[in-house]
Amino acid sequence: MPELNKELEVKISFKSLLKQMPTVAKFMLTGLTIISFIVIYDFFRLVAEPGPLVPGEDLYIHVALLILVPISCLGLFGISFGYAYYQICKTHKIKPFWVDFMR
Repeated sequence: MPELNKELEVKISFKSLLKQMPTVAKFMLTGLTIISFIVIYDFFRLVAEPGPLVPGEDLYIHVALLILVPISCLGLFGISFGYAYYQICKTHKIKPFWVDFMR
């Protein structure tokens, strides 16, 4: 009987990733997600105002925030879940999926 592959036995779920994520990352993700929604909502509110958009300091700040805040939120999501995935792989002694990409 062939030996089972250990990698197939490990089931990585969203819940297991959240358990491995540091508490400070959970708080930061929650706060940054809320701030991202506020920035996006405020930008659409600015665009929906009657009258033409006047290029100026206010518009440039809104556009900069619209780009920077959600991208930093996505980056933090990637780093946090990547760290949690790496911890699960290290615990179960399996190779992370990115090891093959690095070669």
